[in-house]
Amino acid sequence: MTRAPLPVLHYVALHEAAHLLELNHSPRYWAHVARVMPDWQAHRAWLRTHGHTL
Repeated sequence: MTRAPLPVLHYVALHEAAHLLELNHSPRYWAHVARVMPDWQAHRAWLRTHGHTL
């Protein structure tokens, strides 16, 4: 079993918290995510590659 790195877990939590501000995945939503975590795309990529092993 693979475990997600801590920064990926932080990304998941941030992703969900950002939905409290925007109930969609619009550019405004991603701007909220990027403001807190500028490297969010790397963590999303990790999930897309390894998420099925969690």
